[in-house]
Amino acid sequence: MAALPEAQAQTARRLQLTGTIDAAGKIFRNDDGDIDSIVQANLYDATATPYGGRYTINDLSSQLTFTKHRFTIDKAQGKRGKSVFNVAGSVDWDEKRSRFDMQINASKLRMEDPVLDLIRPDAPGLEHARKLFEQYRPRVEVDAVLRYTCDSDGALDYTLEMHPQQLTVTVQEQDIDLTDVRGRFVLTPQQFQIIDGQAAYGSGQLSGQGVVKFGIQPVFDFTFNAASKTICPMTRALMPRGLVK
Repeated sequence: MAALPEAQAQTARRLQLTGTIDAAGKIFRNDDGDIDSIVQANLYDATATPYGGRYTINDLSSQLTFTKHRFTIDKAQGKRGKSVFNVAGSVDWDEKRSRFDMQINASKLRMEDPVLDLIRPDAPGLEHARKLFEQYRPRVEVDAVLRYTCDSDGALDYTLEMHPQQLTVTVQEQDIDLTDVRGRFVLTPQQFQIIDGQAAYGSGQLSGQGVVKFGIQPVFDFTFNAASKTICPMTRALMPRGLVK
């Protein structure tokens, strides 16, 4: 990391990478006749604990490239239990500004784990997302994509898109087991959204979509249709309080 300017090295250090690196570099004149350099490295037997949080990725390997204005993470793979990760990212900079881009593709990501720790702790909307997770306690393995961008001007953006096939949540103290789940669950700094959601539960079927808009007071706007042969405890939990006795 000593090869990076301090601001960019700080961004890379936030990933808290530890492991073994084999590297080779060269110094040369570029097409403009200026002195330039490139360092290519292989990282292996590594771990990453982004932002010093509670989520650690193990068995990490990656190709790293350092140039005068860019640090690239390529073909990175790692694991946490049964969860498998593929990561790509870069830090770009010039004399005036810098930009950090990262994409994490995960399979069998356990929502019981502290997955939100993969996002920078001061990211906008993150505290609202944590409260939603604490309230509904999702238990599921999902395929997910996290896209994350920040720059030296302080702008920070992220999108966490999840595709569950089965899901257990707690609504009004009732555990609801959903199967044959379809649709997308999308978290951004501004909101959490369910898009074209469908699922089976107990003896019923559930469909709907909606959004939680973050703010001083989060605003819930959801439309659900539940069809069941009987009004079972799970159906009662999905209905507004007091509607069914």
